[in-house]
Amino acid sequence: MINLFGFLFKFLGWSDGGSPEKVAPKYIVVVAPHTSNLDFVYGILYAYQLGFKIRYFAKSQLFHWSTAWFFKFLGGIPVDRTKKNNLVSQAVEIINSQENLIIGIAPEGTRKRTNKWKTGFYYMAVEANIPIALAYLDYKEKKAGIGKLVYPSGDIAKDFKIIEDFYATIQPRYPSLYNKKII
Repeated sequence: MINLFGFLFKFLGWSDGGSPEKVAPKYIVVVAPHTSNLDFVYGILYAYQLGFKIRYFAKSQLFHWSTAWFFKFLGGIPVDRTKKNNLVSQAVEIINSQENLIIGIAPEGTRKRTNKWKTGFYYMAVEANIPIALAYLDYKEKKAGIGKLVYPSGDIAKDFKIIEDFYATIQPRYPSLYNKKII
């Protein structure tokens, strides 16, 4: 199955921009910029061709009876975004209950332009005491990779500056939908 994902990834013109074999037993993968539905497709192909089994949170509306099996097969965890349900605490419980876990999160929370990123991923990492891996899809270079590992210090402004600097040169599919100023 991994070879199929790798074949599709390369067939679509993408290449590996570099990733560690294993970052840590548990970590959060920030996937940014997120401006297109294709980001999900290329991201899943990339992760699976590396052999990474990524879990991710997605809006519960995607888990319709006809598609739930597909999104769950790909690691999806449905989230009801219509109400406040303390996703950070729920995620930390999930993280702490697993020996090995990779959770992919698109912190923009949407494909539309946002004023700033959602910070939940950061607090999940802080509370679970795990690193944040910075993954990217660079449409200009047609490269995907995990380029940097951030161990959150608890100083969100300082840590977000590191993250913002990392993503400053990454080109999304739709540049006008990405706000390079993340906080």
